[in-house]
Amino acid sequence: MCDDLDLCVGEDALGDVNGSGVCDLALASVGTAVAGSSVAVTVAAPVSGTVFLVVSTVGAGGNTCHPTANVCTPLENPIVATSRPADFDGTTTLRPMVPVVAAGSHLWVQAIWVSADGLSGEPSDVVEVDVASP
Repeated sequence: MCDDLDLCVGEDALGDVNGSGVCDLALASVGTAVAGSSVAVTVAAPVSGTVFLVVSTVGAGGNTCHPTANVCTPLENPIVATSRPADFDGTTTLRPMVPVVAAGSHLWVQAIWVSADGLSGEPSDVVEVDVASP
């Protein structure tokens, strides 16, 4: 969590751009996406709550929001690829499957963190990923 002591520096170096009091999320790494295989996506995230991974085949242009957490994604036609509870070490790794039909295309990926009480959240940056053929 962002507070007066660390002010989102060091591990939280992205800051708190939207002034929510929670340090902004970062997609720390996205592995090589190969159609028909899982891909490791590591997110620098708070130590509680749930991290959702949303994916779009279209890119930006939308404004879909979580129903209670007041957090939105700019991705058009996003789908939730996977989710998991946030890890206690400040990073969370998700391993969604890449659809076979995605070979040779682009996917736009974003992580969304939602607090344990479901009342707040933070989006990560959006990353465009090229999908390799198997």
